[in-house]
Amino acid sequence: TLGSRWGGTCDCGGDLDLEGGYQFGEVGAADVEAWFVAAQAGYTVLECPVKSRWFVGYDLASGDDKPADGEVGTFNQLFPLGHAYFGGIDIVGRQNIQDVSVGVSLVPLDKLTVRIEGHQFSRAENSDALYDAGGNVVRAGDAGSSYDIGQEVDVVADYKWNLHLNLQAGYSHFFAGDFLSQSGADEDIDLAYASAQYTF
Repeated sequence: TLGSRWGGTCDCGGDLDLEGGYQFGEVGAADVEAWFVAAQAGYTVLECPVKSRWFVGYDLASGDDKPADGEVGTFNQLFPLGHAYFGGIDIVGRQNIQDVSVGVSLVPLDKLTVRIEGHQFSRAENSDALYDAGGNVVRAGDAGSSYDIGQEVDVVADYKWNLHLNLQAGYSHFFAGDFLSQSGADEDIDLAYASAQYTF
């Protein structure tokens, strides 16, 4: 895997992050040719009672358009991070995926940060599967023809109590899309959690 990343900020409050990777090699007798690109643009508002950063992002990881042609086009996410890029529920990973995201991070109090974000998920190739954050197949590619996977909304509150103790609570809701309806159970998913982390 070869990759590159560029990021920067400007005095006006804007920021931009661009990243991409290309994979090549072999899996058994099949040749690997896969890739991903990701970008996020943000704007931080400082001249307000509540500090905020607004952002929009786009993530595209290749899928396999012809599973039986002897070439592997599905990007391998290698060392995936749960919750980091595709919502808190982890039904989606960086393989055969398109994700358009928008959100805001608010700092209403000195130690409190609240993040609200939304995702629109769709398959990059409708002949390839839906993969979760761990790289497992959630639904096979031939189980449905739709690209639409669904939408997710996440709300996370993070409170830094002191140097050692951090408290977090979150809620996520996933709205099942047409591909899930075509391929099996399509109930919406809810996730709520609370955690305390103490660092020695």
